[in-house]
Amino acid sequence: MLQPHVGARSDSTATLAHWKLDESSATSNALDALGNYDLTQSGSPQVRASLFAVPPGSTGARAFDGVNDRFQGSGSTTALEALRDSDFAVSAVVKPDTVSGNRSIVAYNGATSAADDNTQILLNLSGSEIRIFWEYSVSVNVSNITSGAGLQANKTYLIVVAVEDDSSTTRRIRVYAFEKDVGLVHEQTFTGQTKSDDGDTAGWTVGQNGRGSEYFDGTIDDVAV
Repeated sequence: MLQPHVGARSDSTATLAHWKLDESSATSNALDALGNYDLTQSGSPQVRASLFAVPPGSTGARAFDGVNDRFQGSGSTTALEALRDSDFAVSAVVKPDTVSGNRSIVAYNGATSAADDNTQILLNLSGSEIRIFWEYSVSVNVSNITSGAGLQANKTYLIVVAVEDDSSTTRRIRVYAFEKDVGLVHEQTFTGQTKSDDGDTAGWTVGQNGRGSEYFDGTIDDVAV
């Protein structure tokens, strides 16, 4: 049985944000269940039933059209904006309508200066694979794409990405995909990943890459950091 994984910083085991996406209107913002970091609605993500066996307090999900639907926050100085200096996990339950192209689930980015690192972390689907991308220095990118995940359209998955320190300058990334009613279907680790060296203030986005493209096409539920 698929249950939502709530992402947490491993150094404090604290969940920093949890967007349940339970709101009852297509024009509602995505409220953080912890009250820290609400996201503003753009487009019209439609209300859907929850994607998994409903835990206490979780009643719905939101469907994204792959064109202009998203939820986006503005930069702040909260703990969410300091994740590049910590071990942390990001998780989401998704049901893609299509597995073609790059389809963003959640991103932490949005810097506007060319001198800033524009993408601190991005989790999306690249076709039927899971992609973790970021820019760790000006115009210097890291893009890790799983091999063999083979995610399918119209199936429900819990995706978990755990980011841990390898050293003072590098990180290890662990990727897990669980299919509803099946269990773990893919696990992969990327090592020696260069850390971001930038201190800019960015914002979180659900359903898009934060820079106006790679919109998710399908349903997203219970995003947590």
